[in-house]
Amino acid sequence: SCPGTAQRRAAGGSAMAQEAARVDDAAQEENILLYACIGAYMLLMAVITILAYRRKRKALATGTQALAAQYGGTFSPVLLTLTTFSSVFSGYTVMGVPQEASMKGYFAMRWFPAIFVIALGMMVYYPRIRQLGIDRGYRSPNDFVTDRYRSKVLRICCSLCTCLPQLFYLTCQLVSFAELLSGITLGAVPKLYGMIIF
Repeated sequence: SCPGTAQRRAAGGSAMAQEAARVDDAAQEENILLYACIGAYMLLMAVITILAYRRKRKALATGTQALAAQYGGTFSPVLLTLTTFSSVFSGYTVMGVPQEASMKGYFAMRWFPAIFVIALGMMVYYPRIRQLGIDRGYRSPNDFVTDRYRSKVLRICCSLCTCLPQLFYLTCQLVSFAELLSGITLGAVPKLYGMIIF
């Protein structure tokens, strides 16, 4: 009876594996539109990158200051708003905050007042900083520190303090979007490949 039981268990396990494979295939077929959207998004990003590169090369050839648009005050308020929104709406917003809410409950509510504080700080400081950037010809965020204190050491320290946290931020983005891509593709795209894609 033991061999018969083992055979039945093996047959049952094989049937379950086949059923899981059918369910997985059906779920992947439902994701075809999602894969098409991701492909279109990647293609659009590639086109934008090529166009921006050509525009920058043309600007440099004609002597136009390429960085002046971002820090010199020539971006419109709408474009600045969209840029800020894209910075705040990140991979951690999509993946990290919901996961934190599921693990820690109402502790994650702190993100709501934090966003308002960020917006309030921008409303108070940005108009003056932007006007200074236009008047003084700033090209980077640290130009204000250099202009105010005239210290190369302080400028380097501020640059490090600005850049080092970006490494953690970038890591969070890559891991979050890789986790998201792996989840919506039901593991068809491993996390490592997801990080390489993003």
